[in-house]
Amino acid sequence: MNNERRKSKDGRLGIIVALCELIIVCVVIGISLVVVKLDSNDRDDKKSGKKHSEQEVAVEKQDDEIEEEDVDITEIEVAVNEAETETTEVTTEAVTEAQEVSNTMDDIRSEYILYESDVRYLTEQDLVGLSKDQLRYARNEIYARHGRKFKDAELQAYFDSKSWYTGTIEPDGFSESLLNEYEKANTAFIKEAETK
Repeated sequence: MNNERRKSKDGRLGIIVALCELIIVCVVIGISLVVVKLDSNDRDDKKSGKKHSEQEVAVEKQDDEIEEEDVDITEIEVAVNEAETETTEVTTEAVTEAQEVSNTMDDIRSEYILYESDVRYLTEQDLVGLSKDQLRYARNEIYARHGRKFKDAELQAYFDSKSWYTGTIEPDGFSESLLNEYEKANTAFIKEAETK
């Protein structure tokens, strides 16, 4: 959602900048045309003072239009600055939110012995350095992820201390069918390692 908001604001900012550039080019071209026309008319109409005053009126009118365009450009510049500020605020907000999510995920990951045991097959390398108790906790955290409660008071206390755990299924009511293929294979793999 933040990406969509950021893309939308970036798009609007690009349009505003493009409009500013277009207006500036039009003003420069308009001024150039007025100067060229005045020089040409000045040479041709030196004879007539009336025509000269008409040119002055035209120049004053052109100056008024340029001042109005300057006001428009100023308003656009203010809008661009506001959009840039808003984009910066949104970006800062998004970075802060991402850091908070990352920190939360790091905290949750640190509560697991084998965080990815539900999404990939474990290897011998994953189990290196784990004690028998850690292997037991790692195997049972696969069940705990699905809300299984434990008859063993030590296991129950261990999982109750984890922020991610919510025990909802009594041990006798738990079914292995809740486990995915990785979890089934990993519980067997860890159980085998516990017996070594």
